[in-house]
Parts: sequence; structure tokens; C-alpha cells
Amino acid sequence: MKIWFKLLLGTLLGSLLGFVLSPSGSGATLMHYLGKVSLHFGRYLVMPIMFFSLLVAVYELRLQRKVLQTFRLAFLYGISVTAGMVVLGVILVLILSPERIPIIATPQIPLQIPPFRDLILRLLPTNAFLVFVEQGDYLFPILFLAFVIGLNLTYDRQIARSVIELSDSLNRVFWHINVFVTEFLYVPVLFLSCSLVLGFRTGNDLGVFLPVVVALVILTLVVAFIALPLAFYFLHQKRKPTRWMYAQLGPGLAALVSGDILFSYGQLVRHGNEALGIPRRIGAITSPFLLVFSRSGSAFVTVVTFLVLFRSYSSLELGLFQTLWVILLSVFVSFTLWAAPGTGAFVGIAFLCRLFGRGMEEGYLILTPVVPILVSLGAFLDVLCASFVSQWVAERMECLHPEEERHSI
Repeated sequence: MKIWFKLLLGTLLGSLLGFVLSPSGSGATLMHYLGKVSLHFGRYLVMPIMFFSLLVAVYELRLQRKVLQTFRLAFLYGISVTAGMVVLGVILVLILSPERIPIIATPQIPLQIPPFRDLILRLLPTNAFLVFVEQGDYLFPILFLAFVIGLNLTYDRQIARSVIELSDSLNRVFWHINVFVTEFLYVPVLFLSCSLVLGFRTGNDLGVFLPVVVALVILTLVVAFIALPLAFYFLHQKRKPTRWMYAQLGPGLAALVSGDILFSYGQLVRHGNEALGIPRRIGAITSPFLLVFSRSGSAFVTVVTFLVLFRSYSSLELGLFQTLWVILLSVFVSFTLWAAPGTGAFVGIAFLCRLFGRGMEEGYLILTPVVPILVSLGAFLDVLCASFVSQWVAERMECLHPEEERHSI
């Protein structure tokens, strides 16, 4: 049975169970707990896989003198896709003009995100081994250490031989474990989807946000199944995007149900390698880099939601200069979501409101009832865009090796 089909069955069964159970009963409490356990299970191996795969990838690409080329292409294509998604979001909002959100009273909710200066300090702790005791939300320190070690393994390969062999062996072992985890991820997805539905059923004022949520879902589907496939078609010499779209079903479902890009990381890199033919040395660099620095999907949800908020708060229309300013801020915000793998879109909206000012500083608070929806849609598009750019980079570097269709997972 294909992985995407198992994930779809788990999602449907979990959603059905969420509608059957009482939101205030003991069963709902158990499902919320199992949902948290499932999220931890899906993220359990992400750090080891990222660390050893990036270390080996940097070493191998350094031997080929392609490290800078890989990072340069990932950065240029990543920021291009992010800018394109933001501009597309602005155009769609201006054309469709979603319904305004009624202003409702909301409690003050502090945003638990470390200041930028603290994130930089955590990048270079006083002891390098401290990066191994991070809780798992802040990826940059451990990725930076893997990059540095990978670069320095080439100075004397005879001396570094044992480290290279050990790292490569651990990389392959963790990859094999990840194959097992991805095959059975449909069980955690069942609990997560059930917990998600139960959370929606206990929410208040959801009816107020229904028109905006429906509009945002439609826009997300337009991007996922029309805009990105069309871009793929024209950027890959008019090659049909059906294979790429098929390979995104598994990672996309995992990200949509969990709202967490790290939960779907194992699916993303495995489908990229086995279904699309992206070499592991390329995917090990592009996937973490894009999920840390270029959250294109979250940027799209951020700019669309912010524009709806602005129209709800103000009777004024954004001028050309203000629209360009919102676009620039949205692109910038997408590169600052380092420590928010599970709350990307909501944190992006909060940052954009604060940076834009003009009375919008606390505007994001009225979105509290629909935060899970915003985060899930942003994570879904984040994963699709990361895969899009990874294949683009691999093809540009002429190292793509697509397998036969019968080997698709």
C-alpha cells in the first residue's frame, strides 16, 4: 500500500473519530495526549538525520567543489520562490477580495519567541556540545556545527577517515530507521487528525472566521495544484508535473495534519530521494536550509492573512508603496522563523503586524481561534515549496536520477 494512501486513510479515520468523540469527555483528553506523543514520535529522529546527512553531504560536495554552488542555488531559488509566493498572495487577495473579519474581543496572549539577539547567541554557545541538548525547535546551531565539521573533513582524509566512515555509517543507519518510521507514520497521523478536529470543535467564534478560512483554503489549493505545477512545467522544459505532484502527497498530508515541518521532514527527504531521484547529498542540504530560512508557504499565508486583517481594521486601502512594503516585510519575515517549526504562519503574522505598525501591532490576536488552520496550511505549502526548490537545484546541477514509476512509494 502506498504511503500517501495510508496517510490519507489515517487522516480520514482520525477525523471521523474526532467527530464521534465528545470534545469534553475523557476520550478527547486521551486523544490530545496521544496527539502530543505522535508529534514527538514524528520528530524523534529529525535531528540525527539532519546532522549526519548534512555532515556527509558537505564532505562529499567539498570533494567535488560544489558546496558553494549548492548553497548559492538553494538560496537564490528559495528566495525567488518565496518572493513569487508573496506576490501571488497579494495579487489573489486584491482580485478575490476575501470577506472582512469582524473585530472581536480577545485576551492578550504573549508570543513566546526568543529575541533575534538571543537566537544569534544560541548559534555560537560557549560550548559547542551544547547544540546537542537543544529541545528540537531551533535547528540552526546543530546544522551549523555539521556544516563546519563536514568542511574540515577534507583537510587530511587519512586522519579523518574514521570520522568519515562513522558519520556515513550513522547516516545510513538513521536513514534506514527513517524508512521504517515513514511506513508506519499513518498511526500518529490518525491521532493528530483526531486531536485537531476535537480542538476545532471546542473552539469559540469559529463561525466568524469561516468565510476567511474557506477563502484561504481555496487559495492554498490554487497554489498547490495550479500555480506550483504550472511553474514546474515551464521551469523544467515543459515536462509534466504529475510525478512531482504525486511525490508530494505523503509529505503534504503529514505537514497538513501536524502543522509541523519537522514532523513531515522524514517523508519529505525520503520521497525526494526515492520518488523524485534527488540525491541525498543534495536533499540533505537544500531541505533543512529551505525549512529553516525560506518558509515560502508560511510567507504566503502570512501576507494573505495580514491583508485581510488590514482591511478588517482599517477602511483605508493600501497604496502602491505600502503594498511593496508589505511584500518586502513578508519576504524578510519568512527568513526569521528559525525557532518556530510548529507555529510558523502565526509567528509570521505576528512579526509582520509588529513590523508594519500603524495600529496593527496587536491585530494578530483576533486570529487565535484559527491558529491551527493557518499553521497547517502554511506548513503544507512550506513542504511543497522545499521539494520544488530541491528538485530544481538537483536538476540544475545535473545530478537528478529519477527511478522507474514502479518504484514510487
